[in-house]
Amino acid sequence: MAKYIGTLTSDMRGKVGGLVFTKGRNGTNLKAQRIPVNTASALQVSRRAVMSAASVAWAALTNAQQLTWSILSSGYTYLNSLAQAYSPTGQQLWTQAFINASYYGQVPPSTAPSAPPAVGAITNIQCLGDGTYLEFFAQQGGSYYTAAWRISGSITLRTGQNYIRSLGMKPLGQVAASNLITATTSYAVLFGSLPAEFANIAVKATPLDYSSFISGTPLKMIVNVEV
Repeated sequence: MAKYIGTLTSDMRGKVGGLVFTKGRNGTNLKAQRIPVNTASALQVSRRAVMSAASVAWAALTNAQQLTWSILSSGYTYLNSLAQAYSPTGQQLWTQAFINASYYGQVPPSTAPSAPPAVGAITNIQCLGDGTYLEFFAQQGGSYYTAAWRISGSITLRTGQNYIRSLGMKPLGQVAASNLITATTSYAVLFGSLPAEFANIAVKATPLDYSSFISGTPLKMIVNVEV
């Protein structure tokens, strides 16, 4: 807990050893310095590497190329984690496309499309498996989804577990243009074992344009593993 020090130290600020001095309404407050825990998992290291590569690639674009992404970004509106609408910057849209392209071992085009690409919505996900294999089928309306998409998933859900707020999604697989993604090996590596038959897991299916690698609106839902 922060402590009030007094007049002699009432203007002290900064760090001394493991202590931090901050200016408060009633004087100087003192608290212990806390160092955030950094687990540096393989997944975290991989994601940071992709983010760093996206930043380097953006800086390598010409001003004219960056401008095309800035112009394109003005036509997009996304929702943040608080469901608040915002428009991305050109670099944010480029980073999104770069991360998506990395799943396919590619990079987005240097010059952005002249207009937002049409990306079809995924309306449902079907999951098949029995503890020995795991497959996901994307659907659009009453038909299978056949454009580019990728999927992330969670551990097996407990009864009453809030899958949106309490679970981290991990990338399970991608395919260029097919309704089917097989996630048997990737899921087992990420979570240690496959979900049993009739288990519930949370998924996020993200459609994208395969030429620009710009995302459409992701579908988040709970799926039941069926045979």
